[in-house]
Formats: sequence, structure tokens, C-alpha cells
Amino acid sequence: MRPLIALLLAAGCGAAASSTPTSSTLPTPGSPGSPDRDTGHRGITATEPFVPVDPAKALADPGATKATYLVPGTVRLDPTGLPVDAPPGAPPIEVGIADQQGSLVRVVVRLPTARFLVWSDRDRLFAIVRHDARVSDWMRAAGNLDTTEAILHYGGVQIEGWIPDDALAETLPTSDERSASWYGGQRLMLMPGAVIRSEAKWASRELALMAKTPFVETIKKVDDEWTEVRYADRDTLVHGYVSTRSPPGRLHHPAPPDPPPTPITPTDKAPEYTCLYASEQGDAIGFLTSEQEVELSPGNRLGWFKLAIDTPWGALTFAAQGATKRELMTCPPAFALAPSAPTTPPTPTPPPPTP
Repeated sequence: MRPLIALLLAAGCGAAASSTPTSSTLPTPGSPGSPDRDTGHRGITATEPFVPVDPAKALADPGATKATYLVPGTVRLDPTGLPVDAPPGAPPIEVGIADQQGSLVRVVVRLPTARFLVWSDRDRLFAIVRHDARVSDWMRAAGNLDTTEAILHYGGVQIEGWIPDDALAETLPTSDERSASWYGGQRLMLMPGAVIRSEAKWASRELALMAKTPFVETIKKVDDEWTEVRYADRDTLVHGYVSTRSPPGRLHHPAPPDPPPTPITPTDKAPEYTCLYASEQGDAIGFLTSEQEVELSPGNRLGWFKLAIDTPWGALTFAAQGATKRELMTCPPAFALAPSAPTTPPTPTPPPPTP
């Protein structure tokens, strides 16, 4: 899974800790820009002018659009179409931004069963830190209302703090340079809630809490109580001090997922690359990626059908065209239409000369 948030955590005031800052790349429901946590200010910075992507190219080529994450909410198949709501608690999904119109963004959704375009409110996009940014424990009361955003990360470790608004963007970096790393030190097993601090003092700043992982890497033993440690995975890098005698901190456990939406009732089998339309006689906005069972019913016009598939929004209904249910129109993506390389017939071997 690609990261939602990339952060650089300040290691605090201690000399040993401050020489090695900590960093974190984290998927975070309720992150800046997410409607799950309204901070009152979203200072998302545009890094470059937006260029719309041709819908056919956006559907065919995952690299044609800049990736980001979306909390499923109200969407439309076209800007003036009927709204479709997602069930409460729908998890974030990765999408690509193909177009924008005012407060709306058009994103391409790539599911194992289908690819299609929808229009969504921009507020449903997660904010993404576009470069390393220092996380502090400043409060909004400190006069930083327009320059900080709250962040809560619950992954291998739990991290809370504030980051600058100008570090936020809407799309992921084009490359993911940070990878999982272990520096070869001895492992130390900790209990959930164990506190990693900026200094080997109980009153020092809390950098992170152990959450979903029990292991950190030991750098050195400070004394009988404190150990200098480092935690690193694909998403997070933390360097600080932990005490085996310190009481655990308070973990924020994610809310349990809501029940999944009611699935479709399959009635027919649709072929691979069945074309999905926003409306009858409307634009093609997607296709099925494989032959599969769908819910198919007659449309309002001759030669048109209503085709429903399971999506993060529940059963999402598109229009499909065909003379009959067994003859639905297909629209393979560009890569499927690419002509095969011409083959050159082998040169025939001449017969041996006749004596």
C-alpha cells in the first residue's frame, strides 16, 4: 500500500536524539484534508499547474494520473448526475486525479473487477506531505492557526503532533524512495503503549507509542532503566529512548469497520471489457476488467441496460449498451487495442541442387 502522509518528527532537545531526527510515512484516517478530522484550515499547496488527463488514457494507464487517497463519500458519474453515497465508515481507497471542476475532482477508481471515473468533492481527498516536515507539539493556542495541522498516525507506532500547512499536497510523490530498513542491531521487545521519548528522562517529549509492532532496534544501553532505540519500517522511522519501567501511554484504537454494503444480486454474466457509461447515450467512463457476474436489467431506451457492480459505494449502477444481454458492447483500453508486432515469415530454404 502506498503511503498517505510523509512526516519528519523532531527528536526533541536532547543532544543524542536531536542528531538523528525521526521520520514517518503514514496512512492516517482523520488526517489533514480528511473530513474525518476538521482542523478548520486546509492549507494544501499546489506544487505545479494541474493538467487534465484524457479519460481513455487515465483508464488505460495507471501512470497517467497522479495517485492520491480518497475517503469514499458522495460521488456522481457525471457532474450533473444523481449523487451516490458511500456507506458510513468506508475505508480510504487509492485513486488517480484525472480532472477538476471547481470544488469537484474527477478520479479514476481501479478495482480488481472494474475501472471507472467518478466526480467527488475535493474535501474527500487526503492531504499528503510532499516533503519532509518537522512535527512539533505546538498547540493551536500558540498562535499557529494558519501554519499548522494536527496529525494522528496509528500504524506500527502511534504518532501525534503538528505539521506546517505549506508541506501539504493532494497527490503522492512520483516515486517512493523510502523503503523498509533494519540497521542490524539487537531487537528489544516492548509492550503495546510503550513510550519512545526524545531524551532518557520521564519528563521529556513523547515521540511515539508502540502500537501494532512489538519490536524496536537497540542502539545502546543508557543505564539500568533507559535504552536508546530506533524503530524503522517502510512507513516510519523513529529514534529516541524507552524505559522498561515507564507506564504505557494511551493508544487510539481505530473504530471497528462498519458492516459492508449489501452486495448486488447477480443476474447475468458480462464479458471482459464491457463498456460502462455514465448514462444512456452518455459518455463511456469505464470498463469491466474481467468476465464476471453482474446485476443487469432493461434500461429506459432500446438497446440500453442498467448494469450494477459491487464497489466501495455499494452497488453502483452504470449504463451498458447492446442489442441483447448477451451482446453487450465492449471498449478495451488502449493497451488492449495495441497492434501486435508484425511477424516476418521465415525465408524458405532453397532445395539442394540437382546433380
